[in-house]
Amino acid sequence: SGSRDELATNELARELSSSKPGLAATELVVLDDETAALVLKKMSTDPRGEVLDLLEPKRAQRLRGQIARL
Repeated sequence: SGSRDELATNELARELSSSKPGLAATELVVLDDETAALVLKKMSTDPRGEVLDLLEPKRAQRLRGQIARL
């Protein structure tokens, strides 16, 4: 591992964890579910929950399922 993609998701997770939840949610909207789930998985629990609450409910539910399987 340690691929460029993994480094990018680590970096994004760090960035979004320290952003306002609304801003983080906006950033995730443009990502595909797989990438969004990976980024969210790497975020700490509190900011992750706040961001998921701001996403479209069906997508948030889908992402929660994906995160649980990662």
